[in-house]
Amino acid sequence: MVQIDHAMKNQQACNVELINYTKEGKTYTVSINIAPVINHIGKITHWISIRMETIQFKWYTCSLF
Repeated sequence: MVQIDHAMKNQQACNVELINYTKEGKTYTVSINIAPVINHIGKITHWISIRMETIQFKWYTCSLF
Protein backbone atom coordinates (compact mmCIF):
# COMPACT_ATOMS: atom_id res chain seq x y z
CA MET A 1 0.00 0.00 0.00
CA VAL A 2 2.97 2.30 0.55
CA GLN A 3 3.93 1.95 -3.13
CA ILE A 4 0.41 2.93 -4.23
CA ASP A 5 0.34 5.93 -1.90
CA HIS A 6 3.79 7.06 -3.09
CA ALA A 7 2.86 6.70 -6.77
CA MET A 8 -0.37 8.66 -6.38
CA LYS A 9 1.31 11.46 -4.42
CA ASN A 10 3.92 11.70 -7.21
CA GLN A 11 1.26 11.39 -9.92
CA GLN A 12 2.85 8.25 -11.38
CA ALA A 13 1.56 4.89 -12.56
CA CYS A 14 2.45 1.81 -10.53
CA ASN A 15 2.11 -1.96 -10.49
CA VAL A 16 1.93 -3.88 -7.22
CA GLU A 17 1.15 -7.41 -6.11
CA LEU A 18 -1.01 -7.84 -3.02
CA ILE A 19 -2.30 -10.80 -1.06
CA ASN A 20 -6.10 -10.78 -1.03
CA TYR A 21 -8.58 -12.96 0.86
CA THR A 22 -11.79 -14.73 -0.16
CA LYS A 23 -14.88 -14.73 2.06
CA GLU A 24 -13.78 -18.19 3.21
CA GLY A 25 -10.39 -16.83 4.30
CA LYS A 26 -8.31 -18.38 1.49
CA THR A 27 -5.48 -16.23 0.16
CA TYR A 28 -4.66 -15.40 -3.44
CA THR A 29 -2.25 -12.97 -5.08
CA VAL A 30 -3.56 -10.02 -7.07
CA SER A 31 -1.62 -7.80 -9.47
CA ILE A 32 -2.92 -4.22 -9.51
CA ASN A 33 -1.98 -1.67 -12.17
CA ILE A 34 -2.87 1.94 -11.35
CA ALA A 35 -2.44 4.84 -13.77
CA PRO A 36 -3.50 8.48 -13.89
CA VAL A 37 -5.92 9.73 -16.55
CA ILE A 38 -4.64 13.04 -17.87
CA ASN A 39 -6.75 15.62 -19.71
CA HIS A 40 -5.75 17.79 -22.68
CA ILE A 41 -3.97 20.35 -20.47
CA GLY A 42 -1.93 17.76 -18.59
CA LYS A 43 -4.00 17.68 -15.38
CA ILE A 44 -4.93 14.39 -13.72
CA THR A 45 -8.71 14.08 -13.70
CA HIS A 46 -9.12 10.45 -12.61
CA TRP A 47 -7.23 7.30 -11.70
CA ILE A 48 -7.82 3.94 -13.34
CA SER A 49 -6.91 0.55 -11.91
CA ILE A 50 -6.88 -2.94 -13.33
CA ARG A 51 -6.85 -5.90 -10.97
CA MET A 52 -5.97 -9.41 -12.08
CA GLU A 53 -5.33 -12.57 -10.14
CA THR A 54 -1.62 -13.26 -10.61
CA ILE A 55 -2.07 -16.90 -11.61
CA GLN A 56 -4.32 -15.80 -14.51
CA PHE A 57 -1.77 -13.19 -15.58
CA LYS A 58 1.12 -15.67 -15.49
CA TRP A 59 -0.89 -18.19 -17.52
CA TYR A 60 -1.75 -15.52 -20.09
CA THR A 61 1.84 -14.30 -20.47
CA CYS A 62 3.12 -17.87 -20.77
CA SER A 63 0.57 -18.69 -23.44
CA LEU A 64 1.89 -15.86 -25.65
CA PHE A 65 5.29 -17.50 -26.12
